[in-house]
Amino acid sequence: MALTAVALRIEHIGRAVNRVVEWSCAALIAAMILVVWLGVSGRYLTESGFSWTEELARYLMIWAALLAVSCAAWWREHVGLDLLPSRLPPAPRRLLKLVIDGATVLFFVFMCLYGIDMTVEGRTQTLESHKRVISSLGGQPAAIAWAEVYTALQTGVADGQMNPIPIITMAKFNEVQKHITLTDHLFAPYVWVINRKFFDSLTAEEQVVVRNAAKSAIVANRGISRIIEASAKGLPTLAKSMTVTTLTPAEKAAFRNAAQPAVKSYIVDTFGKEGEDMLGALQDAVNEAVK
Repeated sequence: MALTAVALRIEHIGRAVNRVVEWSCAALIAAMILVVWLGVSGRYLTESGFSWTEELARYLMIWAALLAVSCAAWWREHVGLDLLPSRLPPAPRRLLKLVIDGATVLFFVFMCLYGIDMTVEGRTQTLESHKRVISSLGGQPAAIAWAEVYTALQTGVADGQMNPIPIITMAKFNEVQKHITLTDHLFAPYVWVINRKFFDSLTAEEQVVVRNAAKSAIVANRGISRIIEASAKGLPTLAKSMTVTTLTPAEKAAFRNAAQPAVKSYIVDTFGKEGEDMLGALQDAVNEAVK
């Protein structure tokens, strides 16, 4: 009798909490719709629109979706298999549901404990090689979450950032920065990954097709990137409000002479002889390409 009363009390509390969560989800979705509407309207009503609407709408959607998961679990409308539970008698069926609920709780506890660290590590681009480049040039590298970069530049917390031209335009960093320097200091290789067993199972002709398709996609992607950089989504838009500085070959050489030894030192210290050989192969390929 006492257990029944406790169970009813827990169910009553659960229903109340679920009701609050459902209304919260509805409020978040409504807010997201209003923010999206404001962002779209702002592009027509103002010259540059509102830079914060897209980011805010994205987070509102994420929070609504995450909260909706608990609602689905409460009503047991989430995706699941009932082949086994439907064949069990009532008592074993309740026991199985209890075990599943317990495993679910343990999973969420695990995600709460370890997910925070994963989120902190994943919310910023903390490549050590990038840090070494900035440090070698006399700067102080700082890892800042992407959602906070605009505000950091606006308030002076950060003096600068390094990103491709289309990204700078998309993020509207030209609103909070006055200068842009075209350094060409980073080269990001395209890496294609395929299952070795599957690739070896292809005929020689099919392997040639796969390799050529990958090479063609790389060329097409780089061509599209150049087109975007030269369009209204690229440098012409930035040049309207920013001073664009293009480095001379001598200036690029000075940057290269300062940064490359620091990066090479990091690669050798971290990856040893293998890393040094791979870096040497990359440098040889670059030298061959510029001939």
